[in-house]
Amino acid sequence: MDKSVKINEKGTGITDQIQNEIVTIVKNAIQVHKQFLGEVCNQIANVLCQKYGGWWCCFVTDKDANYGSRLFHFDHMYLDATIEQKRFTIFKSAK
Repeated sequence: MDKSVKINEKGTGITDQIQNEIVTIVKNAIQVHKQFLGEVCNQIANVLCQKYGGWWCCFVTDKDANYGSRLFHFDHMYLDATIEQKRFTIFKSAK
């Protein structure tokens, strides 16, 4: 994996393949939306909903922030990763 990606934590349902797909989706969204992080997260959640079904949520903060990730660490479909210097918390909602 390239140096712009660091996996901080992930749920048991996130296989290497899903992890790599999510990283690619995040990088594509960053490329399209640049600094509009709300739009980046919106695109990530929409793509994941279409690809895997259910409801997906995305939070993004500066790379050193760690708000809330502990709330979701037990979740089966959960990924906390630092990508392109931003910290992403992405998870599939139980609803």
